Amino acid sequence: MDLDPVPGLPLLTTLFCETSTVKKKTTVKCEFPDALYTKKSFYGGLVGAGLGVVEIALIAVFVLLCFKMKHDVTKVFLSIVYIPLGLSSIFKIALAVYSIMEGAYGWFYMVFLMFFNWLYTIAVLNTSIGSVIYLAALIVVARKKHNFNPFDSWISYFSVLFFSALLSGSYHFVSYQWNQLPAASIFFTYVLCTVGIVAELLVSLCIVFICNGEKKSSDVVILTGDPVVDDARSRLAWGALSVIVMNIPQWFEIYVKITELFTPYLWDSDKQKTVFYTAQAKELLTLDTIRIFLSLLMLVAMFITVSGRFAIQLWLHKKPHPNSTKKHEKSGNAAQNKVFVASQTQPLLMETGEKKKEVHHHASHHHEPEKRPIPPTPPTATTTHTNPSHVHAPPAQTSQMIPPQYPGVGFSPGMLQLPHNMQTTIVYTPAVAYENINGHMQVEKFK
Repeated sequence: MDLDPVPGLPLLTTLFCETSTVKKKTTVKCEFPDALYTKKSFYGGLVGAGLGVVEIALIAVFVLLCFKMKHDVTKVFLSIVYIPLGLSSIFKIALAVYSIMEGAYGWFYMVFLMFFNWLYTIAVLNTSIGSVIYLAALIVVARKKHNFNPFDSWISYFSVLFFSALLSGSYHFVSYQWNQLPAASIFFTYVLCTVGIVAELLVSLCIVFICNGEKKSSDVVILTGDPVVDDARSRLAWGALSVIVMNIPQWFEIYVKITELFTPYLWDSDKQKTVFYTAQAKELLTLDTIRIFLSLLMLVAMFITVSGRFAIQLWLHKKPHPNSTKKHEKSGNAAQNKVFVASQTQPLLMETGEKKKEVHHHASHHHEPEKRPIPPTPPTATTTHTNPSHVHAPPAQTSQMIPPQYPGVGFSPGMLQLPHNMQTTIVYTPAVAYENINGHMQVEKFK
């Protein structure tokens, strides 16, 4: 009995076993290739058990990092990949333990191996399809400076997980008499997703290096307090690199499916057909042995992403996530945020938030003061008559809760009234900022 049959291909017992009957006594003689025993020693030995333990440990690290990832599409993408990958690691350990105790054969060995292959294929399909969505999301955040709704991200990626489970199940559990139809569906899914990933990698390269542009004097620093938005370009660059690393197993599976699917159907003889299938079976066994190590590439990618390294930094320094403190400051510390008003005709504030020092005009009685349109005053302000030749600055505000008073500018709760003839730019800077992984403030262009 073949313990790991390939859909649509002859069984190993058909290729490497001979049956002879002498005096109503049937004898089966099998000479399996060395590649089969190498595969059994890896999957059913200490190598498989050790790799499974390492993978479970890395996934446990990812679970801890998730507590420091808030409203991050990277966490959602890695989660739908690591859920089936972690389950496949459990079956990998169970397969190795059973083989060490009972031997690499039997019904339980076949069941554990089949479930491992099913879950591993789900993880690779999630990586393939999810990478297209992930890169598109990073590109939109980098260009629009706006984060996604986490609930919408989970819905999208769980749809990918459901589709991958059905496609992988049709390949591993459906009757093998269906030939190679499920394998062909998986192959074309890999190819189409690869085309999409390459196209998005080119767009990411343009955004990060080419389309960034030179910084102009009118650019300002905008910090939203959300590291996903403030550090969007860095996350896009490192996210693209992590996608390349994570999709190495996918491109390996494309080669496996090419070896499995593209077989000549016009045979000169049955002998020629047997020779080809025998060589093909040996190559597929070797590729199955290599597959056991590829799960680590999908797990190591979480340390390449900025989100993963940022979460590690928060854990090491025992700092909360910026979004966690942002909610408290919105309710209790709103007065600590500064509003900078910069005018092209009448500058009111410096970058420090303090009023410019006004120069006292010692105007002569022989010269009339310059006539300027009188700006409107706020509704709550009292009208006073002052001598234009003796203009004094208003007293400094001692409390941040009291809005500053400036000529022609009125402050009221939720409102800022400005003169109608003033061209004004308002830049709102939250009091909460954060440091990126290099310990520096992130600078983004205002668009």
